[in-house]
Amino acid sequence: MKRCLFSVAVMLLIYSFQVQANVAQTKHNLSASGPGTVKRLVKKLKKNPAMKTTIIDMADGEPNNITMVMIGEAAREGDRVALEVIREQSKLLGIWLGSMINILDPEVIVIGGGVSAPGSLMLKDIKQASPPHCINLFAKKTPV
Repeated sequence: MKRCLFSVAVMLLIYSFQVQANVAQTKHNLSASGPGTVKRLVKKLKKNPAMKTTIIDMADGEPNNITMVMIGEAAREGDRVALEVIREQSKLLGIWLGSMINILDPEVIVIGGGVSAPGSLMLKDIKQASPPHCINLFAKKTPV
């Protein structure tokens, strides 16, 4: 039992470093969550207030009112900023899921919560981002 727990702890530590290295390569703060995505978008909008996006209109002009649902709706309407945010989030979520597949070897992955609001807009990018960050041979076959 102790050997098993030690092995799991070592694996978690190794994959933690792998995720941190991957995040450093993408120059992002990895947060596989809806609020994390919204924070990155709000930060981007505050840096560049002239950025044109329908998301601000949906949030009544207040960036702090933005939600993942709004980002998903704007992306479905073809908003360039929303689509970029969704692609970025999908890639980060794929990196994180690659590590989780390594550790847990799940039979299926179910994405829920706020991050799932954009739905099918994310799936292709998530499925492409996971396998390169995974040593599990069956990662590509794991349904998301």
